[in-house]
Formats: sequence, structure tokens, C-alpha cells
Amino acid sequence: MTTMKDIAKRAGVGLGTVSRVVNGTGPVSQETREKVEAALSEMNYRPNRIARKLVSGNTGRGFYGVLMPLFIHPFYFYVLRGVYRFVEEQDMNLILFNRGKHPEEAISHLMQEDILGLMVMSHGLSPEEEALLKNEKLDLCYLDYHQERSQGVWIDNHYGGRLAAEHFLARGCKAVAFVGDLGNSQQQIERFDGFSQTLEAAGNPLIARHLVPREYASADAVRRLLADHPETDGIFFFSDTHAVEALPALAEAAKDIVVCGYDDLDFTRYLGLTTIHQPKEEMGYEGAKMLHRIVHGQAAPDDRTITLKPSLVTRGPLALGHFSEDQKR
Repeated sequence: MTTMKDIAKRAGVGLGTVSRVVNGTGPVSQETREKVEAALSEMNYRPNRIARKLVSGNTGRGFYGVLMPLFIHPFYFYVLRGVYRFVEEQDMNLILFNRGKHPEEAISHLMQEDILGLMVMSHGLSPEEEALLKNEKLDLCYLDYHQERSQGVWIDNHYGGRLAAEHFLARGCKAVAFVGDLGNSQQQIERFDGFSQTLEAAGNPLIARHLVPREYASADAVRRLLADHPETDGIFFFSDTHAVEALPALAEAAKDIVVCGYDDLDFTRYLGLTTIHQPKEEMGYEGAKMLHRIVHGQAAPDDRTITLKPSLVTRGPLALGHFSEDQKR
């Protein structure tokens, strides 16, 4: 499928210029317009339909888009379940876009689809990307992400980190560590800050922080952690999946270690994993509801942000027996 990026490359202009020509939303010189129109003709470009639908007022049945960093992490399925529950109530549907390794292509593709509004999940957009969407008259809101003057629904991760720290302190832990992602997303930064600052304030500072490139590397990270800091008696993991991947290493340890994950994915209840519960489905539902109100002009400027609170779910003991038996074999 030909994208606006393809047209821009063929015509030798910027993506925003192509958008202005296609939608007639801004000044373009005659020479530039002719270049773009020639490229549109040569490449059989299918015009964007978003602006026409919004201008016509036909915002009843249709599609909302969700731009995701990736499709495979289980956390996103819970959020999508909430999103879908709302759009189904409105007799609408979803189109999912994967941001992946080539975000500019994802933006170009979604601008050609017949969507009324866009939910951007767990990451931000550049000022240029936001400007392109605004030029397309495409409303958006964020899910699981926030920035200055942004609109959307997100979870107070700083508070979630604080809850985790308070759990370790209540359990009497004196040597607590953190294992998370090398990427250091907004979500991780806020969780870690809430966690480490609470420990620091209690006079019990973090002893180590290990960041891994992939979740499955969490087990090796824990092995290194325990080798360097055998006194470790508590580990906070950025996510439940990091914690689960570390279970073999925890089973090998000849000591009890207090563990806390983050997300409260369904499988954690069967593993006895204490975790921080995120209201994931509620976030998706409220985000879709907010976008719907924005698209239909029903959301006041001061009614476009919702911050949800996480909560601690205490479980235990960890189901390490299976992993211990594996080690014996």
C-alpha cells in the first residue's frame, strides 16, 4: 500500500506538505503542489478519508485506532479488552497499529485509514507526529502515558512504586534490589523513583539496580545480583513477566527472598506472586470513552485527564517447587 511517506520521498518534500496537499489544509506553492500531485498520480495513492468523514459529521458507526508499541506483551491485551468493551457498546470497532521499529511508517499508514480518533498506548508522539495528526483533524488521547498538556488516562506509577517499597519495609527487608528493563520507559522511571525514594526516606536505600535487554534475561540478572550482594532479601521487578522469568534463579537461592512484581496479570495468582495491581481494563475503557467524548465535542478542556491508582495484592509463598525439581533433574 502506498503511504504518504512514499509520496513525500517521490516528490522530494516533507510528510506535512503531502498532508496539506491531500487535505487542502494549508498553503503550498504551485510548484510544490504540482510535484506532489504528480507523485500521487504516479503511485496511485488512495486519499485519506478521515477529514471528509469528520467534516461531513458522519461520526456514528466507524472505527477507532489504537497505536501500540508492540502486540505481544500480555499487559496490552487487558487494556485492549477495556477499549473493545466500550467501542462494542457504541456499535463500533477497532483498528490496531503496531509502532514497531519504523514509527514513521505506522503514522503514515494510520492517517490513510478510516478512523475517527486514535488512542496512543504506553509511549509518546513527537511534536512533528502530533502536528501531522492535528493537520489531519484526527483527535487522539493517550493510554498508560502522559506528558505536559496531554489528554488521556494513565496509572500513577510513582504511587505504585511507593506501595511496593512499603511492602518490603513492612516485611522487614533490609537489602532490597530492583530488576527492570534496559529501555527505561516512562513507566519504569516513575515506578523506580517512587520505589527508591520511599526506601531512601525510610533510611533503607536500594542496594542494587539491574536492567536487562529482554525479560528472559531476568534470571541471569538475579544470579548476578545474588553473587554480588548475597545479603539481598527483597527484589522488586518492573513487571510480572520479569518476575516470572526470574523464578528459576530464585528457586536456586538458598534463602527466602521477598518478591514483588507489577501489573497483576492473571497467572500471578497461581504462582503466589505478590504484585502491584494496575486497573488495566478500566484504563482502556475510560480511555476509549474519553476519546469518544472528544470526537463528539462532549469533553471540556479540563475533563480530559484521568489518573488511576494502583493497589498492592499480597500473595505467597512463591510456587518455586516446580523449578526446584527441574534443577534436580
